[in-house]
Amino acid sequence: MLPFLGILALVLRQIVINHRNRKIPPHADPAPWAEEHGWDYLPQGFSPAPGWRAAPFRPDMARKVLEALAGNYRERRAMVMALRVPGYYEPLIMTTLRLPRALPPVEIRLEDVVDRAFKPLGVGELDVESEDFNRTWFVSSDSPRLAHAICSPRFIALMNEGPREPVVIEGSLIRTWHVAKVNPYRALFRPIDTTEIFGRLERLTALIDAIPGHVWDDFGYDPGSISDKKSGEGEAGPRG
Repeated sequence: MLPFLGILALVLRQIVINHRNRKIPPHADPAPWAEEHGWDYLPQGFSPAPGWRAAPFRPDMARKVLEALAGNYRERRAMVMALRVPGYYEPLIMTTLRLPRALPPVEIRLEDVVDRAFKPLGVGELDVESEDFNRTWFVSSDSPRLAHAICSPRFIALMNEGPREPVVIEGSLIRTWHVAKVNPYRALFRPIDTTEIFGRLERLTALIDAIPGHVWDDFGYDPGSISDKKSGEGEAGPRG
């Protein structure tokens, strides 16, 4: 009886999901949006999959770029890409923005049950002077001093304001991601919702501006001892 009820629950859940997905309107073709805003549209196969190692990726994890947009936002190089990543049914939409200088990796993601289980042991814990932040976010970095320095009061307030989407600093980029809302029943769907691009880039811009100035001097570096401009090529897309 219990196995039957379990199967029935899964079937009903899928029916609800299918009903919800059928109501999702199609996203607009991003190519005209890119032309309007002076960005580059990169269809599948024209943008290399990034070699990121921090969350939500692993060094050996396969990833495939479905489509991407690259351009400038407030004089910083930006990129939005739809990625097919193992473990996610829908594509991930990754939004990236260039940093003034490269920094060691810092991950700020939603705290999960595993994090809560290890918190009493002090494993990987980074507490700041905000209970809301400590309850919601889990901060991970090989440099706890850097993570503390980045989490200024303004930075913490911005993270608490939402949206509840993770933020990762890795190399010369800051990035955030969310699961695409797409209708799988449409023969041709566009995973990137262009109406949300500038809102997420504005959030990343505010987070960059909230990082204290001394962080760039104390922790910033120039990858490969080459110019900052050159070090970003290939990470944030071609320059228009």
